[in-house]
Amino acid sequence: MRTAKVRPKRRKIRVGDRVRITLGLSTTLLEVVEDRGNLGVGGRQIVRVRELGPYSDPDSTYEVRADDVTIVRRAPTGSRRRNDRPGKALGRAR
Repeated sequence: MRTAKVRPKRRKIRVGDRVRITLGLSTTLLEVVEDRGNLGVGGRQIVRVRELGPYSDPDSTYEVRADDVTIVRRAPTGSRRRNDRPGKALGRAR
């Protein structure tokens, strides 16, 4: 008898979502900047995040498992900032 392979439930975390993670006794607000895909152990989703806040470094990003974060606010669907469109130069006037 063949047993079906059990896959972990895929979290629908998208780029631009605001998420929260608990580290020790504190919770940190993060923004998802990249979906790395199902690279984790057992096909778990990995996302690259950056910390939000007045004292956080905007260039500092790190990777976390989607299972470890809680979605606080979803990113708007179908909308991008003008400079984020593929094939467009950043800061270029129309």
